[in-house]
Amino acid sequence: MNASWIKYLRECGYEPELQDGQAFRDRLKNYLGEAKFKEHWARRKRLDKYPDNFEDNLLKEIGTDEQMLRIYYSSQILKSLRLLEGMMTLSEDEILQAKWIADFGGSNGWVFYLLKKIWGFKGQGIVIDQNATWQPVDPELLVFCSPYRDVNLEEAADLSLSILGAPQSGFFELLESMYRNTRQGGLVVVALRISGAEGFLEFIRLAAEIGLRWLPTHSARWQCDDEVFPVFSFQCADAHEYPQSNWEKHYEQAFSRISGRPSGTKKVPGSRMVDGAGQVNYDLIIEYGQPAYNRLKALDHAVVIAEQRYEGHHMLMYELANVWYQAIHYSDGDLVLAHPIFDEYELGAEAVLGDVLSDLNYYLGK
Repeated sequence: MNASWIKYLRECGYEPELQDGQAFRDRLKNYLGEAKFKEHWARRKRLDKYPDNFEDNLLKEIGTDEQMLRIYYSSQILKSLRLLEGMMTLSEDEILQAKWIADFGGSNGWVFYLLKKIWGFKGQGIVIDQNATWQPVDPELLVFCSPYRDVNLEEAADLSLSILGAPQSGFFELLESMYRNTRQGGLVVVALRISGAEGFLEFIRLAAEIGLRWLPTHSARWQCDDEVFPVFSFQCADAHEYPQSNWEKHYEQAFSRISGRPSGTKKVPGSRMVDGAGQVNYDLIIEYGQPAYNRLKALDHAVVIAEQRYEGHHMLMYELANVWYQAIHYSDGDLVLAHPIFDEYELGAEAVLGDVLSDLNYYLGK
């Protein structure tokens, strides 16, 4: 990463070296003092028990302390910068040509500062942040502190963007506000922490319900150190002209592009011994991506006959109408489903779980 980019982050008040966990804790301890740090860290550990609401609860814990908030943001700022780089790689022309941009969750406006310094952005911008403590890094920049649901810009933005601007529990409120405050035909670009391939696709479905049309050529997975984030681009469409069903034709393409895994069906020749009938040939059907998710929904009323976890993977065996189905939720969020599985196969359900996992790993290159 260019050294001047780091310099610009420092000019915005951030400390990129706090990406290191120990450096972050030492800096926080130095700011709070030993006693207050221990109290805060104990409360933070309790928040870990509620991951879905962790970010919201942490912001409540920090309150109006802007310096403490900046220390926390500093621990993630290099990832945020890489996500901005991803947005510019995918949608640079659209971003630089926009005359009026809204940044949702943009803290003190560091994105606009870097857009001007690095890429020569000439337009105007407004930061919309739900935390009321931020002061703009550029005095000419507008910063509007408000819950997203209450935002109603007098002039709709040409383009709206958000980098880690909401936790998963706040995705709908974020997208709905971005859609409502961006002109029809305008672009919405987001980079958020979304878990797994299924989460990626559910996010696209949620966006479609609001009226955001996914743009696959401007979307990709973006590597940030030890994490992979989806960078999504959408076009604001009329919700009546763009019904939810329209997005489904892109489903397999979305799965492949965003999850980095293929979507489809494989047939694996197999055979089994049946008492009194000798050897019977059959095809083992392996579904992954869209077909696997569709199949899993069809198994809502199936009976779970075996379950176990193996090296971080969650494996379930279902029985429906005398047919066994094997579902594997991989630790990276992917889902693979295989059928038919027979109770005569190997030694029974528990043996089948591990054996089928080995087969799927081989055929899918896991």
